[in-house]
Amino acid sequence: MAKEKPAKKQASGDIVGDERKEIINIISKLAKIAEETIDKNSGMHFTESGIDSFALVEIIFEIENKFNINIPQDSLVTIKSVDDLVKLVKVLRKK
Repeated sequence: MAKEKPAKKQASGDIVGDERKEIINIISKLAKIAEETIDKNSGMHFTESGIDSFALVEIIFEIENKFNINIPQDSLVTIKSVDDLVKLVKVLRKK
């Protein structure tokens, strides 16, 4: 039986991949959409998921607070889906 590789840890001690779960949890709470639905449709545009620009601003604010990061305003136009948001958070947390 193959041994399972231990999860990689970032400098902050958080296990890589937890960002995605946390982000999906935040979106679920604020947009009132089931986590499973968000996870399954993570590549779908936010507006197609029923998340408007006001809700997205709330989500981003909550994510900035949760992960102690600042998402630059010029990056906001590139965030179209959950996958985009997860990728950006991972990049910003590495800085």
